[in-house]
Amino acid sequence: MISRFFKIAKPSETATLKRLIKAGYLYKEANQADRRSDCVLTTEKGEQFVDATFDTYLASIQHLHDAMGEEDFYQLIKLMQQANQTLEEMTV
Repeated sequence: MISRFFKIAKPSETATLKRLIKAGYLYKEANQADRRSDCVLTTEKGEQFVDATFDTYLASIQHLHDAMGEEDFYQLIKLMQQANQTLEEMTV
């Protein structure tokens, strides 16, 4: 599911998960519904990292909005959405 969601190859997913588990951000737990697979969950350290990263990201977005003005900021967002759609079509 992870490799499909992020549109990455399975070996890349496996390597990334191993690094995040080793760093203490994630852990695996047996899937109770399907014993053949694992659930990947965040640790407290992982949740703190996500919270801090989100706060930094949100502050950057707010700064762009304030500095650019509403009209230019929303034009930027529109162009970013268009660029993402174009890139997504390329991978289909």
